[in-house]
Amino acid sequence: MAVPVTPRPCGFLAIRNPKRYVDPIYADMLQLLAFVALTNINDKMTQRMQKMIKAPRDIHDANDIYVRLLGEFALITDNGTLTAEDCEWSSTPAFLSYLAIRQNKIHQAYELDNVFFKEHNGSMKTVYNMVSHARTDLQPLGKSDLVPTARADGYKLNSKYHISTDLSRFDKLYNEIIHSGSSYRTYHNCIQIFEMYDTDIQLDLYDDTVQYLTEEYRTKYFTVLEKLFQILYESGDY
Repeated sequence: MAVPVTPRPCGFLAIRNPKRYVDPIYADMLQLLAFVALTNINDKMTQRMQKMIKAPRDIHDANDIYVRLLGEFALITDNGTLTAEDCEWSSTPAFLSYLAIRQNKIHQAYELDNVFFKEHNGSMKTVYNMVSHARTDLQPLGKSDLVPTARADGYKLNSKYHISTDLSRFDKLYNEIIHSGSSYRTYHNCIQIFEMYDTDIQLDLYDDTVQYLTEEYRTKYFTVLEKLFQILYESGDY
C-alpha cells in the first residue's frame, strides 16, 4: 500500500506489510503522513534556498565580488559585506551598482556627470569626488582598487575582479523556468526568484539602459509569479 507525496509529487510513502494493514483507515492515515512529510520537505527546501540566497556561492577567493541589486544594495566579498548603511557617502551604493550593471562599458567623466548629476549642475570635480568617496568606502574591505582612479579612457571596475550580480542568478533561474519540463524543479526555481526579488532595481538615474533593465526584470518577475500560481493551481495547493 502506497500513496504519492503530493502536491508536486516527489516520492511515495508506503506500508511495507500490505497483507497485515488492509483496513482502509490505514490509507487515510498514510495520506496524512505523506502530507506531513511533504510539509517538512518544503520547510527544509525553503530554509536551504534562503541560505543560498544570503550566502552566494560565487565567492571563492579574494577576487570574487557579488553585488546585490534587486533590493537593498550589498557588495559581498571574501573579506566582508558593504551595505548602504556601511557607506560614509550616500553616492557610493548607486555608483557601485551602476558600474556593476554596466561593467562592460568604460564610462567617461562627462557621461557619469550626466547620469548622476544632470539636474544639479554637476562638474568634473563632482564626479572625481564620487569616485574618491567610493574608494574610501571600499577601504575597510581592502577593495579600494575595485574602482581605479581616473584613466585617460574613463572609468570601469577593475578587471582583475570577477564580478557577478543577482541579475545573472535571476537570468539563470528564469531561463530554467521557461525551458524546464519539470513542474517540481520549476516550482523551486520560482520560489528562489520570489525570495531573491525584494524590490525593483533601485537606481533613479538618467540612463536608458538602467531604466530598460528595471522594466525588463519587473516583467520577468511577474511572469515567474504567474508560472508559480499556475503550478499551485494545477496541484490544488491554494
